[in-house]
Amino acid sequence: MAKRTEENRQSVALSKRLHSFYSVFSSSKEPIFTFIGFRLAIGMLPFFAWVLFPTIAPQSRSGYILPNLNFWGERLLGVWSHWDGEWFLKIAEQGYRADDDTLAFFPLYPILVKVFGFLTGGNYLLAATLVSGGAALAVFVLMYELVRRDFGTETASRALLYLAIFPTAFYLSAAYSEGLFLALTLGAFLEARHNRNFWKAGILAGLAALTRNLGVVLILPLAWEWWRQWREGRQGFKDLLPLVFPPLALASWLAYVGANFGNPFLIFQVQTNWNRRFSLPWNTVVDALRIFFTQRGLDGFAPPNAFWEDPTLIDLPFFGLATLLLLCGFWLTYKKLMPFSYMIFATIGLVFPLFSPAQRVPLLSFPRFALILFPLFIVLAHLSGRWRFLHHTYLFSAAMLLGVFLARFANWYWIS
Repeated sequence: MAKRTEENRQSVALSKRLHSFYSVFSSSKEPIFTFIGFRLAIGMLPFFAWVLFPTIAPQSRSGYILPNLNFWGERLLGVWSHWDGEWFLKIAEQGYRADDDTLAFFPLYPILVKVFGFLTGGNYLLAATLVSGGAALAVFVLMYELVRRDFGTETASRALLYLAIFPTAFYLSAAYSEGLFLALTLGAFLEARHNRNFWKAGILAGLAALTRNLGVVLILPLAWEWWRQWREGRQGFKDLLPLVFPPLALASWLAYVGANFGNPFLIFQVQTNWNRRFSLPWNTVVDALRIFFTQRGLDGFAPPNAFWEDPTLIDLPFFGLATLLLLCGFWLTYKKLMPFSYMIFATIGLVFPLFSPAQRVPLLSFPRFALILFPLFIVLAHLSGRWRFLHHTYLFSAAMLLGVFLARFANWYWIS
């Protein structure tokens, strides 16, 4: 009798676990299938990229030697390591050095690639692809869940779609840290805003601070969320403690650099080797406008086969679009249709790169930086729900640019 009771208890427990798994899968079904479609699309395009643009010689500065791949291996895996991807692979395999500019990159992503490299028998290229792919899947699931809880399924579906076809969305699956950072950021917002667990939110924000320099400022939107909930009597002062995790994470990284290389501020000083310098944000914007309308950047109107086309011709329109969406977001916040904590993050994320422009290319990489500003996709989803022509205009324009940008990136042209 006791044995039968124990069997029944185990059966009930198993049934509950299966039901819980099914519930999670059902709620995540749309983002999972969206991710599968996204990954299939960006996975196939590199095989046909040579039809659109001639392949050029690798433009490597890292000195890292990639595995010798045939055409199929290069199109399947190699394309995702281009440009900054090589630096992350170099760090994962060889570690940091003070004399090779690797300290410009934060450590969490290459650490994960290192760990997965052991699991893949030392194939760091495959390891980076797996880490980024897993992070991208987490981005899709968390983005959908966060927006669904705030605005409903229709807005969540549109916001997720807009993120998936953003012209630089392929960086989520490349050997770059954007996907990991965005997944951690979305997780932190979800835990703080909806699960009201600031300890988990603080841990995720701390990990984000070890992924990209922008992570440390997550303390500000999370502090706003705590204050909002504290006013409603749902949080105590002890829940403020985890908000120190992002600055503590940054401090730990600085301490590591100082202990191993003698100067904790090398991570900032090395930026000069990447032609970045300190500037006030408005000066950066003025310089970008001046270059856009007069000098046209490094190469003028570069021919289609130049690997370094005039970046400002791409960067400035993306900055303008992001700024316009940010202003619309504040209007929605005024109408109480957008959480203010989202706008804090979006504002800091937009302004942050303006403090360290690249010489002669003030907004360098901004289209990629804009990818992690998830509130702007929510704003666009709000606006397109009211004005449907925005939906179709964005779908056509973004999908076309995504194909062009990815094809060029796959063939070693600079994008962002």
